[in-house]
Amino acid sequence: MMAQTFRSPVTLFMTSKGFTLIELMVAVAIISILASVTFMRTDLLQAETAIKSAAQQVVNAGKLARQQSISVKEMAPGVFPSYGLHFNRDENPGAFIVFANCRADNNEDGRVNEEDNFAYNGEGHEVCEDEMKNAGMSSGDIPDKAALIERHTLDHNVEITELRIVYPDGNSDTEQEQAIDKVSINFLRPEPTIWITDQENDEVVMTGYLEVTLEDPSSQRSKKVLLHSTGLIETIQ
Repeated sequence: MMAQTFRSPVTLFMTSKGFTLIELMVAVAIISILASVTFMRTDLLQAETAIKSAAQQVVNAGKLARQQSISVKEMAPGVFPSYGLHFNRDENPGAFIVFANCRADNNEDGRVNEEDNFAYNGEGHEVCEDEMKNAGMSSGDIPDKAALIERHTLDHNVEITELRIVYPDGNSDTEQEQAIDKVSINFLRPEPTIWITDQENDEVVMTGYLEVTLEDPSSQRSKKVLLHSTGLIETIQ
């Protein structure tokens, strides 16, 4: 008669109730996959939130500039400028500027056209300082870079990755596109029209739109803001 092998209660429990090594490995793999998927979904959600927030910043600033231009918001006693947005992707891709243009007919030829100056530069739109002086303000009361209304830093470290002017081809029904790094848009009264200034080539585009491409830091999400010469402002994927 063969003697029975003694098996302790612990051994019996591990055999009947415990996990084998393979089962443990499978469980760990499943947990890892689920955790990875959850992390990816959270990461994508954060990227989507960031890009939506930054795009809305540009849209809101554009709408406010348009509203202030149409409502003839006074910047200083006797000075009623138009307002606009300035983008410089090369020097500061994470921000944009709201500025004032205090004289639409910049060259004073009696006409507002592409020969006038609708651009913002690093020193501000110098005409605003002149207009403030003409309105009777003393030099000590005129702020430095008077035309600089506000500098907006894009939320969540979102950056401008591309600026593109799209305009109709005068000889056909097709559109021309031009990628640039430095551009200003200006809302002019009485209609909320936008004048787009390509500051790299010193050219004014009166019909078309500016396409601002935004991208979140992880490069997982992007969104475009379109600022049309008709005054329409919209976002697209």
